[in-house]
Amino acid sequence: MFGDANGTMMFAMLLPFLAALIAPKLTQIMGAKAAWVLAIAPAFIFLHIAGFLPQVALIGTSPDHPPITGGYLWIPEFFVSFSWFIDGLSATFALLISGIGTFIILYAGGYLGGHPQLGRFFSFLFLFMGAMLGVVLADSFFTFFIYWELTSITSFLLIGFNHKSAASRRSAIQALVVTGGGGLALMAGLIMLWLTTGSNSFSFMLSSEDSIAFYSEYLTQSPFYLVLLLLVLGGAFTKSAQFPFHFWLPNAMEAPTPVSAYLHSATMVKAGVYLLMRLNPLLGGTTEWLTILPIFGGATLIIGTLLAVRQTDLKLMLAYTTVSSLGLLVMLIGFGTEKAIAAAVLYLVAHSLFKGALFMVAGIIDHEAGTRDITKLGGLRQAMPITFGAAIIAAISMGGLPPLFGFLAKEEIYYALIGADLWSIAFTIVAIIGNGLMFVIGFAVALKPFLGEKIETPKHAHEGPPLLWLGPVVLGAIAVLAGIFSWLTHFYISNPTSTAVWGAIVEIDLSLAALFHPSLPLLLSAITVAFGVLAYRNIDRLRTAIDNFYNWFFGGWGPDKGFDQFISGIVRLSFAITSRIQTGRLEVYMTITFAIVALALFIPMWVYDEFPAMPDFTGEVRFYEAAIMAILVLGLLAVIYAQDRLTAIVSLGIQGFAVAVLFMLFGAPDLSFTQFMVETLSVVILALVMTRLKLTAADHRSWPQVIIDGVIALACGIGFMLYLMRVTQDKFDPYLSEFFSAYSKIIANGTNVVNVILVDFRGTDTWGEIAVVMVAGLAVLALVRIRPHRTIVADNDPDAPVQNDLVAKTEASK
Repeated sequence: MFGDANGTMMFAMLLPFLAALIAPKLTQIMGAKAAWVLAIAPAFIFLHIAGFLPQVALIGTSPDHPPITGGYLWIPEFFVSFSWFIDGLSATFALLISGIGTFIILYAGGYLGGHPQLGRFFSFLFLFMGAMLGVVLADSFFTFFIYWELTSITSFLLIGFNHKSAASRRSAIQALVVTGGGGLALMAGLIMLWLTTGSNSFSFMLSSEDSIAFYSEYLTQSPFYLVLLLLVLGGAFTKSAQFPFHFWLPNAMEAPTPVSAYLHSATMVKAGVYLLMRLNPLLGGTTEWLTILPIFGGATLIIGTLLAVRQTDLKLMLAYTTVSSLGLLVMLIGFGTEKAIAAAVLYLVAHSLFKGALFMVAGIIDHEAGTRDITKLGGLRQAMPITFGAAIIAAISMGGLPPLFGFLAKEEIYYALIGADLWSIAFTIVAIIGNGLMFVIGFAVALKPFLGEKIETPKHAHEGPPLLWLGPVVLGAIAVLAGIFSWLTHFYISNPTSTAVWGAIVEIDLSLAALFHPSLPLLLSAITVAFGVLAYRNIDRLRTAIDNFYNWFFGGWGPDKGFDQFISGIVRLSFAITSRIQTGRLEVYMTITFAIVALALFIPMWVYDEFPAMPDFTGEVRFYEAAIMAILVLGLLAVIYAQDRLTAIVSLGIQGFAVAVLFMLFGAPDLSFTQFMVETLSVVILALVMTRLKLTAADHRSWPQVIIDGVIALACGIGFMLYLMRVTQDKFDPYLSEFFSAYSKIIANGTNVVNVILVDFRGTDTWGEIAVVMVAGLAVLALVRIRPHRTIVADNDPDAPVQNDLVAKTEASK
């Protein structure tokens, strides 16, 4: 299987799941050092994807260079395949996931070294890695959605890793509910996309410019376009924490820092961005797309940066800037120009590098100093020089300063947004404010903990081990090299990715040479930096002002509080409905169930006029057949008029035995034998069970209740009779009978057709029925073995009156 490119690619996609299987045992043997071995898996994936880059760089340049695809048929009847698809967009995301994932695995080994559940953490991390790789490499909608949902489930496990913490459990559930709800909307959107286009393959619809033009026009002109778009945006906005769904991401900072650095900077939160980029050639360019995305993206950008300044926790500051960065990406994708798409791609790569590094820096500070409160940190420069250097490099990129790649991204953003119309001017101002405040946060994280006077911290601060600082150092170095050698970065990364997102060839030529050519974007960059420096110098006053305004405006409320109220409302509604429906009385459940069965039998026959024709009752009835029918009627009357449970059970058995005799008389001895066995066991089991409930107990039902039960029972019986009569009056199709008669002996080597059907042709179904009966029997056994507990109370116990009263009530209930 793995001798060809297709097999090797499938192996690479499955490798994280294989690593998840061995991680716990390997960690048990090697401890934190297992990180060095486990990191080989994502490193291999990174190198394998990198091997496609020369071919990816040529995709779209000619018909001879289509996207790279492969895979296997999964469910051929529904045209569902387990397939993969590589173009510039998927390759870039896969490189970020596997490359940063390599250093996150190493970082986790250093950060959680000695933790008793480190192996479990590695396993969860690899499961998430595999799910995220599946999202960006999947070709079919079906495969894509399965991986999409798997990211929500695995992120739930990672966010709730510290499961003893109530805050972690709440954050995990919140993330699962928000992203899971968006996933349901996305599922509906993908189904509509599939039904509208007749294709469930990304590569098929995006294979060429002509194909893109055809499907884009077809979709955007569809009367279902707006509904489809809103459903897709529901999935993307919840996953990528767009306002008003942004609140779950900062709360997810309850997870260990390796989770924050991986899920919430370079991977999971960008899944929604990936979806928007992937569908931009097909759904983009419309008024709805060009309006909804910039407005929500711009709002998220501003709200995220303002809330980031309000925080003092390093991880929360970075988390809210992640929210704002995602808003910036959505805003650019929705702006609808080639330059905006190029800017989104550059910022996507730059953000993954600097935010991953800064999250790891925050984790190192917390790990080695014992706190991540920025107001309680200072003077760590000498104790942690390597971490300080990595933080400075990442902050320079986040602030959009040369020579790092973040500078090129910010320049491209302003090239994309500048214009003479009010729309462009408004979003240019939004970008300046957002980028300026992100400059503030970047340098606040990089400078405040390290400069100034030494502040005593809960732990004696010192430089972390290589497992901790290797990641931020390498990511910072890549950001520097990507900026300096921008032509190489553009050729292999930026241009192919932009081409895939735009749907046509895009060539980016922006480099550090822009520093020496005065332009309006360069002026806007200078204004952004000046604004950032001014805000940084007054960050404490700015934080106080934003905090006061937030408290005044929301008054203790907000989206996060609204989520709690929403969940509380759902719980109360569920309890109210359940208390009405689940009364705890078995007779009520039985009455409702059989009443619905009766309605289900009669209503369709009445609506579609399918009542059977009455049969001819003038045929000869033999005396023994009449005798058996008389026994059936007597058994029925005995059940109805039985004064205790034992009589009712035995009378019910009489009816069953009479039916078994009828089967035998009409030429079905095997069915008759089965009926005899079932009835015998039923009577014995019911009698044994009822011994726990007093077999001689009288029936205390009132006559109105007896009449209601009788009417429902007659309705069910007559309904089934009419239904079977109608079925048997149709023309008989002997196909199945002939098939079983012909093949029972040949295939299953059995002459008893009924037995062969039960044991061979539908053996799995029979096994399932047996399992159901067994589970039901165990449940009944558990119920009948329940005994009321007696409380032994001392005479001098001050609570004795109350407890003795409970004992008396228990005895009375017996």
